[in-house]
Amino acid sequence: MKFTAAFFLFSILTASCRFSEVEVDSDYSYFGKFHRYKTFAFIDNQTFNGGDGEKRMIEQNIARILQSWGYRYKENKADFLISYDFFFEDLKLRGYDQPEFHSWVHSRFGNDLVKPNSVSDTTQSDDLVRRREEQYKSASMRLNEGTIYINFMDRKKERSVWQGYAAGVFNHDSDRNERRIRAAIIRILDEFRLITLPS
Repeated sequence: MKFTAAFFLFSILTASCRFSEVEVDSDYSYFGKFHRYKTFAFIDNQTFNGGDGEKRMIEQNIARILQSWGYRYKENKADFLISYDFFFEDLKLRGYDQPEFHSWVHSRFGNDLVKPNSVSDTTQSDDLVRRREEQYKSASMRLNEGTIYINFMDRKKERSVWQGYAAGVFNHDSDRNERRIRAAIIRILDEFRLITLPS
């Protein structure tokens, strides 16, 4: 599937991390149907800025974490598609100041997050109407070199609904340490974790 990055949202908050000078944060779309997502697959990124071994390692780690939370890998017609990349240079981006993700999701969907039948419920509209207070407030940001970026896209809507990153994990001239990359992936996905889904 062709991937478009038109709806990427970014924000930044300095977070504590096991390794120094690393920033970890995430952003999300108010239109994400987070109470319905149960399956995932990966987008084949032909322009990934790393090697084949790194690509396999990233996908294995993401899949292991998501599956431990109750999500299922589904090669065809998954609920959300995952892309990822490395960025070696410093990035200057426009970010957005939003409510904390977990608080917003639970206030919006509540108990629907743990209802097994919520995925097949056809009585609700596919599109979520954004509430009056759900506004994207712009904020400028700068990410240090060595960023790992992970994006979740709603397959049906072809719209980015969540993205997380860890900046300052490595620099352009040094070897990319596998242990640091794995630790960064764990920290990034911890920004997304909502609840362990029912099996």
